[in-house]
Amino acid sequence: MGIARWVQSGLAVIGLGIFAIDATANDAPVEAVWKPQRTIFSFFSQTTHYSCRALEDQLRRVLVVLGAHERMEFDRRECSPESGMRLYITFMSPIEATDANVRELTSFETEDLLVARLRGTRLPAPEDLVRFPAQWRTISVTRDRRLRLDSADCELVEQIRRQLLPHLAIRELPKRIICSPGTGLTMRAPPLVVSTLIASAQ
Repeated sequence: MGIARWVQSGLAVIGLGIFAIDATANDAPVEAVWKPQRTIFSFFSQTTHYSCRALEDQLRRVLVVLGAHERMEFDRRECSPESGMRLYITFMSPIEATDANVRELTSFETEDLLVARLRGTRLPAPEDLVRFPAQWRTISVTRDRRLRLDSADCELVEQIRRQLLPHLAIRELPKRIICSPGTGLTMRAPPLVVSTLIASAQ
C-alpha cells in the first residue's frame, strides 16, 4: 500500500491514539500534525544477533518512546538472520503544524492523485489533518529503561541513530557512537540524549 493511501485509510484511527510519554518537557506545547513516513532499516553486527521479531519489537519501542504514533507497520519479507536483517517500516511521527509542513503533507505525486481519482477517493487536504498539542522533550535513549537496551546493543543504537533519528523531529542529531568489538557500549557515559517532539496527553 502506498504511503499516501496508508495515511488516508488510517486518518480516522490516528486521531484516537494521542498519548503522553514520560520525559523532561523543554518548552510550552506547540500545535502538531502527524507526518507519514516509510523507511528501510538495515541491521548488521559481527557480535550481536537478533531474530527479525526481536529487532522489530526493539525498533517499535524506540520509535514510540521517541514520539512516533503507536500505529505502525513492519514488513519483514526481506528480513532473515541468515541472509540479512532488513525491515520496511511505515509509521507516523509528529511535526510542528507550520504552513510549510502542512503544505508538504498535503502535496501529492501525480501517481497518488491518479489512483485516488480512479478509486473515487479524496486525498487529505489541510483541513483533514489531525492537529494536536505536542511538546519538545529530552530523552536519554541509552538510559531510558523502557527501551531495554544494554551494552550488547551498541551497534543497534548506533544504527538507530544513523537510520531512524533523521526521520523524527529531533532538534539536533547526536554524534556517532563508537562501539568497541567485544566491549559494546558503556551506557553510562556519554549518554545518547535527544530533544524530540512528542504528542501531549489530552
